[in-house]
Amino acid sequence: MLEAELALRLGTLELRLELAVKAGEVVALVGPNGAGKTTTLRALSGALRLAAGRIALDGRVLDEPARGVFVPPEERAVGMVFQDRLLFPHLSALDNVAFGLEARGRRRADARTLAREALERVGALELAGSRPGALSGGQAQRVALARALVVGPNLLLLDEPLAALDAGARLELRAELGRQLREFKGAAVLVTHDPDDARALATRSLRMAGGRAES
Repeated sequence: MLEAELALRLGTLELRLELAVKAGEVVALVGPNGAGKTTTLRALSGALRLAAGRIALDGRVLDEPARGVFVPPEERAVGMVFQDRLLFPHLSALDNVAFGLEARGRRRADARTLAREALERVGALELAGSRPGALSGGQAQRVALARALVVGPNLLLLDEPLAALDAGARLELRAELGRQLREFKGAAVLVTHDPDDARALATRSLRMAGGRAES
């Protein structure tokens, strides 16, 4: 379970948000640009530090400034899927997926075996030897999803994962992502501008504006 009280300032945005997400639940953050949706994901991932508040995942405190606690991103049981995927262009799809495991200390052979299994789960095993430049948007996003899931996260963060896709790829990947989220045992937070994505993928939605949740 995710329990978060987020307080930070980024430029002109002041984020003040309480968020609780149970295991098996997918919460969609919706709202206009500048509402603080992506900033929320960055704080949960550890890319941004809180100024005040607390983040705990399955009882483990990840960020609590008042106590001087901060767990760096690579030590959190968190997977993240970005809108622009952020795959390493010089690595194959397989090595992109294996990278996070190796960074966490897995032997290369073990990491590549687990990466193959993750690619197979998202229907992308045939892409294992391809580099990102040779992949379509939908294919690349499947690889990015496999990379996020392969580390066995307790929290999955998805930042507009379907926004950059054409209509056909969007529908296909939405169905695949829905299946993966239904099977995912942890908590998930999804940022989207599309109400259809929120309805199809989330168990509940939270509307944000100006860094706060609207009542």
